[in-house]
Amino acid sequence: MVHLRTADGITFLTLAATRTLTGDFVGVLVSQDFVSIRSDGSLTEHASGTFTGTVRGSAVGTATFVYEGSGSAVTGAITLAATVLNGNGGLDGLHAEGLVDVQLTGPSSFVGTYSLSVQFSLSGATG
Repeated sequence: MVHLRTADGITFLTLAATRTLTGDFVGVLVSQDFVSIRSDGSLTEHASGTFTGTVRGSAVGTATFVYEGSGSAVTGAITLAATVLNGNGGLDGLHAEGLVDVQLTGPSSFVGTYSLSVQFSLSGATG
């Protein structure tokens, strides 16, 4: 689903997106993305969603993905800072953060890479 509106020369997109992740994160990320595109083609993106899958061979679980960043609608290059937290199930205690680089390849398609530092903390640990 895409919702589009323009005000004061800025185009605002709200997207419901589903992405398949591979690598250290194997599963599906369902997110709500908010993108603002200015008349010069520069853009900002803010999003959050739920990842369901495994991380580095863990049992299946869910976690919250939050990311934001900037890029260019002209070149299609976007860099986002990402944080993953609030893991449940096999992802209990998960915390990850790092960068996601995206290259738009069409109106509704893209490729990307991520580099996230991943930690699992012990649940219920006191210290």
